[in-house]
Amino acid sequence: MHAARQMNTLQHRSGDTVYFGQGYLRQIYAVVSPVFLVALFVFDRLRPNSSKSLLVFMVMVFLVLAAALNGQIWIAIHVILLFLMGKYFVILSSGRKIKEYSLIFRGLLGYLALVGFVFAYRYLQSIQGREFEDFIFDTLRRIYSAGGVELFGIFPSSEGFRYGATWLNDLRGMLPGSIQSFAYEVHYLVHGGAWGFTLSPGIVASSYVNFGFIGVFGVGFSFTWLFTLIFSRLINSGSAVKIAISIYVSHRFTMAMPGDFTNYVVCLVTAAMMYLSYVLLNSFIRQVLGRKNAGNRSEALG
Repeated sequence: MHAARQMNTLQHRSGDTVYFGQGYLRQIYAVVSPVFLVALFVFDRLRPNSSKSLLVFMVMVFLVLAAALNGQIWIAIHVILLFLMGKYFVILSSGRKIKEYSLIFRGLLGYLALVGFVFAYRYLQSIQGREFEDFIFDTLRRIYSAGGVELFGIFPSSEGFRYGATWLNDLRGMLPGSIQSFAYEVHYLVHGGAWGFTLSPGIVASSYVNFGFIGVFGVGFSFTWLFTLIFSRLINSGSAVKIAISIYVSHRFTMAMPGDFTNYVVCLVTAAMMYLSYVLLNSFIRQVLGRKNAGNRSEALG
């Protein structure tokens, strides 16, 4: 065991754990619920006389507020982005044309709003007693952190390549139980001690740590090919659920860049489980309704 993980195991036996998607319950209100709400929104808006969009919007607002009040600010942002991507799909599917400069302006406005939102949240933290050496610099560093870049200078000169060991270790975190993720070790290697903190390496640096520059190009090509295959099949399926799942996969693959290999695997596993659950539940409901209708027809004949 690496010294960093050994120290962490001794000093942080409780907490500091990694579960599937950072908690099964979190997956329900941060992923499953928003995805199926987007599916309902897409299904409703692509049909005439839509009436459920307001209800979907209200539930989305509730999920965002629940996550924000619980201190999970990034989950709130993810839910907002997922809903906006669903709305953008509906606009494109309706045949409306969006001018390029208008799209760029909206994207820039949304980006500035997101940065302002982070500053406002950090300011509330400072009011509640959190201390910052330099509020503006620390917040900007939080937004534009690129600590994983330093790993290129550490591997393989000071540390040997891991050849997939960090990915196998983190994948164990998908199962119930305590496991120290590679992010603990990254923080140790980049910043030294200061336990209780993590530093995500990012998929690019993580690929380099495991397989060098070959890993960077290999993982980039593999994930690009896999995403293109999955997204193209789902987005053109005509099924609202498949479309919503494709939007979720697109969103997570984009936002997982600062994460690690496990973030992509969790995304794909979650997408597969959501679709399988939908298929099974839909089949069960149809069987129940079929039996009920058959029973009614029998009574009518009798």
